[in-house]
Amino acid sequence: MNIQKLRKKIRRLRSDKKAVSPVISTIIIVAIAIAISIAVALYLTGITGTFTKFERLDVTSAYAGSIVAGNYPIEFTVKNSGTSAISIDRVLINGKPNSSLTVVWDISGAAGPVSILLDGTGASTNIISMAQGDSGTITFNLGASIYKSGQSLELTFHTVSGKEYPKVVVIP
Repeated sequence: MNIQKLRKKIRRLRSDKKAVSPVISTIIIVAIAIAISIAVALYLTGITGTFTKFERLDVTSAYAGSIVAGNYPIEFTVKNSGTSAISIDRVLINGKPNSSLTVVWDISGAAGPVSILLDGTGASTNIISMAQGDSGTITFNLGASIYKSGQSLELTFHTVSGKEYPKVVVIP
């Protein structure tokens, strides 16, 4: 008889035992899955943000003016519409670097126009830098003794990262 009493007690313990209902367990599992997916999404957003930076220089206008003091003034209106800074280290004229091209650049938000010599070597001291979203003008003079009226020139901005942004200008 003792065995029967023991069996009854065991059955009663098994039937009285309370557990988490299936609805509550489903809610807990869904909440954990949502929390993990949010954490993974934030992690991946942080990673892709560093790999998706790019530079883009938009030349919105370019023109050559009439001769002033023996030079043709060339003016470009530019904007950095990329997600990273741009550093222009050379200006190529018809695909060739110019050995001594003095460039005046005026970027919005800067203290004022800055004159810099782009010597064609890409030396770190001779670089035009534009932060993300900056816009402004880049002006330089081409000698009238070298370039003639009616001549088309392909002027290319070369950046430190190796990208090139060409623009064709016709000398008036």
